[in-house]
Amino acid sequence: MSLEESGSRADDSRSRTSISAQRLAAQLLDDEDMAFLDGLQKAGLLEHLDEEELLRIASEVEESDGERRRVDLLALYYAAA
Repeated sequence: MSLEESGSRADDSRSRTSISAQRLAAQLLDDEDMAFLDGLQKAGLLEHLDEEELLRIASEVEESDGERRRVDLLALYYAAA
């Protein structure tokens, strides 16, 4: 197996892991949570929010109502920095 082939397999594995992490995070967060995080990311406020970080935040945020939950999501994101 060449280095190119093994690199391609590693990229495929990372891609599948990213998709799996993203799907799991989407199951843990509701549509409003995802829209909130997506808006912040598009505005450049969540530069390092990748699929793994999204999954970490989604799995750690506690159930709460609207504004409180958004504050919790931000606190979890910035706590890792």
